Amino acid sequence: MDIGLGKATPADALLPRQLLKEIQQGLASIEDLDQIVLNLLGKVKELLGVSKAGLLLLEEESGRFLWNHALGSPSQPGFFLTRETALIRWLRVNESPLVVEETPGLALSLHPQELSLVEERGFGIFLPITAMNRLIAVLMISEIGAKKRNELLNNLSLLTPHIGIALENAFLLREQRDRFKRMSRADRLATVGELAAGAAHEIRNPLTAIKSTLQYVLSRTEGTAEKRLLMNALEESERIAKLLSDLLAFARPSTPQPETLLLNTLLDSCLDMVRFTAQRQRVEITCRFPSPSPALWADPSLIKQLFLNLLLNALQAMPTGGKMTLSVEALEGKSVRVTLEDTGEGIPEESLERVFDPFFTLKKGGTGLGLSICYTIARKHEGNIEIRSQQGKGTSVIVTLPLKGTGKE
Repeated sequence: MDIGLGKATPADALLPRQLLKEIQQGLASIEDLDQIVLNLLGKVKELLGVSKAGLLLLEEESGRFLWNHALGSPSQPGFFLTRETALIRWLRVNESPLVVEETPGLALSLHPQELSLVEERGFGIFLPITAMNRLIAVLMISEIGAKKRNELLNNLSLLTPHIGIALENAFLLREQRDRFKRMSRADRLATVGELAAGAAHEIRNPLTAIKSTLQYVLSRTEGTAEKRLLMNALEESERIAKLLSDLLAFARPSTPQPETLLLNTLLDSCLDMVRFTAQRQRVEITCRFPSPSPALWADPSLIKQLFLNLLLNALQAMPTGGKMTLSVEALEGKSVRVTLEDTGEGIPEESLERVFDPFFTLKKGGTGLGLSICYTIARKHEGNIEIRSQQGKGTSVIVTLPLKGTGKE
């Protein structure tokens, strides 16, 4: 379907018209969100003849517009604008392209974050992209000569509704796939949990008898060599007992006993427990906690178990030193996001899909139950846990939990 651009002049309008068709066809044929954005930015640069094009994309949970991709400008991960910044407010109200050069009054009220886009990054024009009558993205481009600006922006504005629909569809598809993965993982965990619980109970009774016998024989043994063998056997039986306890904790986790807890205080307590290990391994710890502390309605012992396990995993990934960053962020007053980043060895891409599977581990001597237990605890609290990693660069673990007043109190 052609998107009407009005009457085209023979020479100079053919190229923009053809490129607009190509953009529209690309939006309709690509399902992956990142590929849609990169294809869009590449075509926009070609259509407008600009040196830079980038996109800020709405994150539903936090209500922030996050740096997504940019061409012609260095990556800026972590950059965001809120709904209340002047630039975003202007686009939401006017629903039309914002040319900074033509709006000097607004330029004076820009937040430092917004000014950095204009003065440091060189973006001079911002176009709103909407879907279902709400702003979902901001297309940023460098300045265009005044002579051609209006015509080119009018042509591009005809396309922004299609861009909004494509982005919304891609986002919904990604969300649906993530939900399906969570459901499949929950089914696998439930099945393995039932088997694990049965096996643990069957093994525990004879193991208790074996341990008792070893302790009795050890107490009556005189020879040094015999004692060493018995001690080794007893240590191995203790290791099996610990594994059985982990199995039962995974298969039948404790029912949460929720109470009001201050997240910052709980995380400080977890950090105190690993700080000596971090110092010994030359791991630098950075904390970014908001004030006042977010309040959760959760089981303190289970939440502490979750974060302590994650902290220990991060330290084990950096045996010869590195950096660990723990940050807390409230999301639109409904939930809180805790992000733990390390500069460790990372996780191979082919293993990321299996990290929460029981008994899957990349650690020598690991049981493969730690992250499964963490996932179960998060879901028991109506939260979620996600892992992103690049081999050789590090790992980020993102835990989302409901704030007090938004869960089942």
